[in-house]
Amino acid sequence: LLYTIKFERKKMTIIGVTLLLVSTLLAQAMSDLVIANNEFLLYNKAYHKSRLRQYGTGWRNFGTYDFELSDNQLWKFDPHPWKTGCYYLMNEAFPYYRLASSKKNGLIVYKGGYFDDQLFRLVPSGKNDGFYYIYNCVDTNMRIVKNGPGNAQVGSFWGARYDDQLWK
Repeated sequence: LLYTIKFERKKMTIIGVTLLLVSTLLAQAMSDLVIANNEFLLYNKAYHKSRLRQYGTGWRNFGTYDFELSDNQLWKFDPHPWKTGCYYLMNEAFPYYRLASSKKNGLIVYKGGYFDDQLFRLVPSGKNDGFYYIYNCVDTNMRIVKNGPGNAQVGSFWGARYDDQLWK
């Protein structure tokens, strides 16, 4: 009887660990499914009315806007086929353009071939507040920032983390 109880406990422990592992993997897959190919308005934490937008096809034709909603404020997270958690950020109004991290020019809008410097990942703030840092998947310290109240004050940042780099 004692042997049976010990065996049952081991069996239950294995089942419990297996369920925990499966539920963790499922939760990650579900969050990927929620983000992948869906469109979002991206609000900045420090400037709470500011939504990320693209307003043209030039390299610097992006920023934020605080007033009426428009399709140029909707961002699609297009997942990379094998780089898990990395997405192309594409604008609803300009579907052939993507945000990119250029070593020479910082954050830009780009139309053309698909390159890894156009891939971004979401990293939770760590405060359980629903906000995320948007990191580049190649330049792994680069984050998208709204570095002032003006609509054009959006770009790249590599230093310490602040609320103006958080998006929801």
